[in-house]
Amino acid sequence: EHDVVERLPRVVVEGDAASADPPFEVVNREEWDPDGACQPRTPVNGSVRAAVIHHTVNANTYAAEEAPGIVLGICRYHRYSHGWNDIGYNALVDRFGNIYAGRTGGLANPIVGAHTGGFNSQTVGVSSIGTHTTSGMSNEALGAMVRFLTWKLPLHDRDARGKARLVSAGGSGNKYPSG
Repeated sequence: EHDVVERLPRVVVEGDAASADPPFEVVNREEWDPDGACQPRTPVNGSVRAAVIHHTVNANTYAAEEAPGIVLGICRYHRYSHGWNDIGYNALVDRFGNIYAGRTGGLANPIVGAHTGGFNSQTVGVSSIGTHTTSGMSNEALGAMVRFLTWKLPLHDRDARGKARLVSAGGSGNKYPSG
């Protein structure tokens, strides 16, 4: 199992880490949803006090050209099956090290996602495309995750190697009650 935090000190972020323009390539929404098939509702602002790392629980053997379609499928599932505002994650990474813009406006801004009940309004959610219950993320995916977090967290005055105390907002099915 990989420990993302353990890798953070070894990463050098090029450019100004406090800039809203990422110092890395991003697969924008227009690239993974060129026909506008996953229309978001108006995003909601929150804060970024911590990051929550997920995996999308799908096959790990996809080809690079399939990854944008997987992101679109996740968005459609979140938006139309769950009824959420948009895709749940602020960003996603694929096994090849590509970073995808997730929830509209959520790449740099503190947009509330739908990824961790009770904590969405205080966190940024980033997900690795694949299943990592028995195998870890690829080195390329791990590197992309680290690049994203070492850029995103300082934008919101958070140390990527720091700790945060969060208070649950509760919610149905949440194992952490409100407060």
